[in-house]
Amino acid sequence: MEEKNLLMEYLEYRCSVYYCLKTVFVKEATMAQIRQLIRSCKKMTPMDGMPVAERAYVEYFASIKDEQVKEIREELKAEYARLFLGPKQLIAPPYESVYRSCNRLMYGEETDHVRMFYENAGMMMQKKAKLPEDFIGTELEFMYLMSHRMYQAIEQGQEEQAIKIAIYQYEFLIQHMNEWIGKFSKDIMEGTSMEFFKVSAAYLNEFIQEDITFLKQWR
Repeated sequence: MEEKNLLMEYLEYRCSVYYCLKTVFVKEATMAQIRQLIRSCKKMTPMDGMPVAERAYVEYFASIKDEQVKEIREELKAEYARLFLGPKQLIAPPYESVYRSCNRLMYGEETDHVRMFYENAGMMMQKKAKLPEDFIGTELEFMYLMSHRMYQAIEQGQEEQAIKIAIYQYEFLIQHMNEWIGKFSKDIMEGTSMEFFKVSAAYLNEFIQEDITFLKQWR
């Protein structure tokens, strides 16, 4: 029972991380969402052994004072557009196909492959984002939803189903997110001076690697 409880705690943690990262990258975070990120990090205590990027992420958000939220929100609106939207050349195009295709264009074959992953899992993600299916926010939302499915399967004692979901997530990370998130995160960290995005990008890359290691155990 204790082993299951520990596993449930970690699976809940996975869900929360994907949800928080999705919040940062899917669109400009609202003041309410920034406050939620702050609350989440204030519940976490940096400890010995905590990965470097996670510690920096937690310490940054936990240090934000309420009176700073409005200023951060205004700054990130402009910076989100500069990094991910344009109209000038993007610092960090938030689409897998741009990083993985020779001509660096959107809607490459990677987009189709990602769509198949969603559809095979019974999720029509393109209806949620109205963007190419390989948009960073959509891929993170997919991982959040699949993580939640895995949590529910373990909670209900459906171990075989949980294993299938874990393997599916592992394959998605290996075939897709692992192939471009490192470069995407690097572009953000080198292209912005805003700590909000620097710590989030570093944590994104670090957590994807950690999650691949965790999910690999279920194969």
